[in-house]
Amino acid sequence: GARGEIQLTDALRKLVAEEKVLAVEIDGKRFDAGTPFGFLQATIESALARDDIRPQLVDWLREKLAVASPGEKTAPGREDGKDVGQAPH
Repeated sequence: GARGEIQLTDALRKLVAEEKVLAVEIDGKRFDAGTPFGFLQATIESALARDDIRPQLVDWLREKLAVASPGEKTAPGREDGKDVGQAPH
């Protein structure tokens, strides 16, 4: 697919050539889970929607955001200055 990504539409196009395909239109948020940030957005949105996870996630995010400073590129609490979980630029 585009930019070397695996595209669901490519698979559906091949499948519809061989058999009947049904679809259902839904209302909801869409995320580009093919990018690290889009995947993260989808994961966080899903976790925030769960009553059993939301309180713990919100507390953790508040803690992380309170420690982070503007423009911070290293993980909070890391003394060695190494980037953790940073996507290459």
